[in-house]
Amino acid sequence: MRQRFGRAVLLACLVIALSSCDTAATRKRVVRTYLDELLIAQRWQKWDELMGKSPSYNGTSLGRDAFKGVAHFLNTTFSEVSVTVEDQRVDGSWVITRISVSGVQTGRFLNVTPRNRRVRFRAILMDRLESGHVVEMWHQFDYWDALLQVARP
Repeated sequence: MRQRFGRAVLLACLVIALSSCDTAATRKRVVRTYLDELLIAQRWQKWDELMGKSPSYNGTSLGRDAFKGVAHFLNTTFSEVSVTVEDQRVDGSWVITRISVSGVQTGRFLNVTPRNRRVRFRAILMDRLESGHVVEMWHQFDYWDALLQVARP
């Protein structure tokens, strides 16, 4: 009896440990998917499957509109936009992602006329997830670095 109880406890601990690994991997995958589907491809029909009912963006309640504005800005200022996930960490319900964004400046960028230069800049994203959906986003794009690249002589 005691041996069966010990095995049951061990099995329960193993299941809990494995499920938390799956949760971390799933959370990372949700963030990677919204980067590809929403930020780059602008497939807004995917919004509801990835985002919570009314997620916040950088402290505002304008989640969808603010994020859509960022995606529109990136995709109209730069052509051939791509995002590379450099690193991702999960801390509880938070996913912290370090990305690099690259593209060719084909649109006006912070008052700099298009110069058709390839730029690469970084961003750090902090996303909080609940039930597999993003409910809070804190994103910091290094537009200063991009500006230095497009404005150089």
